Amino acid sequence: MLVRSQPGATSQKTEPAADTNVPTFTPQAAAGTYRLRFVISVSAASAATLGWTATWTDSNGNAQTPTNLSLVQSGTAAPALTFTTSAAGNYYGDATIDVNNARENIVMKLTFSGTSFTAKVSATVGRLQ
Repeated sequence: MLVRSQPGATSQKTEPAADTNVPTFTPQAAAGTYRLRFVISVSAASAATLGWTATWTDSNGNAQTPTNLSLVQSGTAAPALTFTTSAAGNYYGDATIDVNNARENIVMKLTFSGTSFTAKVSATVGRLQ
């Protein structure tokens, strides 16, 4: 069950570039499972390659720093690690992670390469019980 308070939730914010700290969330001092959700709503783009990632410490104490996490474009059949776009569109990411009891931050990030884009990004971190 997802905690209703959804700790670490961000309000939607406008992004014109990569953002290395969409939210930072410090988990409880107990091992647990968390759900990360990421939404990108692109209003304009020119040869933009967009994605998302996160960093955390897993339940074995190993730092996790994937280059990108799976992303789905609304209306597209298959997920990908990044999408290249020159138009408006909506993208969604969802990952379930396990963390240890060290209270090390979970940091979600927007990745970008290319020419330009304008988007609104929302991200939430919620503990699963």
